[in-house]
Amino acid sequence: PTGRFRSAIVQVPVYSTSRIHRNYVDCVRWYGDVIVSKSTHNKLVLWKPAPCKAAGHDAALVLAELRYTASDIWFLRFALD
Repeated sequence: PTGRFRSAIVQVPVYSTSRIHRNYVDCVRWYGDVIVSKSTHNKLVLWKPAPCKAAGHDAALVLAELRYTASDIWFLRFALD
């Protein structure tokens, strides 16, 4: 049948960092080549993984940061179009 393809199974992450958020991250979405992530501490960050040996294997480039108030609800997810 048309439309079927082999799925890849990846058991080990290619990239991981703790440089963007210092606490729990409750939502992460890809937006093109960048990542939008939201922490449980009133912060939404637009960033790009920048793994290079000179800067460290978990280096990241922060493109924008949005702080907000009244985030009493943890694990609030968002969607991107």
